[in-house]
Amino acid sequence: MKLKEMFHQLKRKSKSAWNTFRNYEFINKVSTIWKTGKIQKTSRITYDVVWNIILVFLIIGFIGAFFVGGVGAGFFCLPYKR
Repeated sequence: MKLKEMFHQLKRKSKSAWNTFRNYEFINKVSTIWKTGKIQKTSRITYDVVWNIILVFLIIGFIGAFFVGGVGAGFFCLPYKR
């Protein structure tokens, strides 16, 4: 019985949220911001920042991999030095 009540409660809440989302004021506000270009500019800046962060981590990862490879090769060659 509790499951049925929870389902009906969820159904009522989702209808309420849908009616709030259908508010044309929100849609008009987003449309106005889209037409001014703020969303596109913000998205472009965000994409550039995220891409630069990814590149920095990739470069640090490659440098770290070469360092670890060098340490491993040195450790492997250590017994053959003498």
